Amino acid sequence: MKNQDEVLKALMEEISVITGAPEATLSPGAPLGVNRINSLGFVELLLFIRRTWNLDYAAAALPMTDVESPEALAARIARDAE
Repeated sequence: MKNQDEVLKALMEEISVITGAPEATLSPGAPLGVNRINSLGFVELLLFIRRTWNLDYAAAALPMTDVESPEALAARIARDAE
């Protein structure tokens, strides 16, 4: 299990890169759409997750609760990562 705080930090940094939004303007508890992640951005985020933690969520049927916010996604990654 990975440290959830470290995973969340990495996700927020990547969301900032994907969206071009300053990290300080993003909210870990807000929905991905509120954090300016659209469908293309979500694909980019999934590719980042695969590269970083070797988790292929593109092929997985993740429940909406696991992708409703960066915090929820970080919790799922922390559980699934080695």
